Amino acid sequence: MKQRGMLLTCLLLLLLFLLSSPSFARDPLKDLYLSEHLIELLQSDNQHLQLYTMGYVTGVAYAYDYLAVICMDEESLEQKKLAEQVVSYYEKNPDKRHRLSSVIIKRALRHAYPCE
Repeated sequence: MKQRGMLLTCLLLLLLFLLSSPSFARDPLKDLYLSEHLIELLQSDNQHLQLYTMGYVTGVAYAYDYLAVICMDEESLEQKKLAEQVVSYYEKNPDKRHRLSSVIIKRALRHAYPCE
C-alpha cells in the first residue's frame, strides 16, 4: 500500500511538472509569415530550416508566376536563386522589413522578374 501511494505521488509530481513547464521545443517555422523571420531562416546555419524556407519562397514564387504577377524563365526557377533575390531585396529596402513574407517575396521577385 505504501509503494502504491509513493508511485501515485511521483506520477502526480511528474504531471504537475509537465503541465507547469513551458514548451520544450520552439517551432522555428511558426512565424514564417513574418518577413524578418523569413530572412533569418533563409540565412540560417541549419540546412534543414534553410531548405524548407527556400521551398516556401519557391511555392509563393510559382503561385505569383501562375497568376502572372511575375514572369519567371527557366533559369530563375532555381530555389537558391529565388531566395537570394528575396534576401537582396530585403537588405536593400529596410523600410519594407515589417511586411508579410508573401509581400516581400512578391515585391522582390516582381522587381527581378517583371512581366513586360
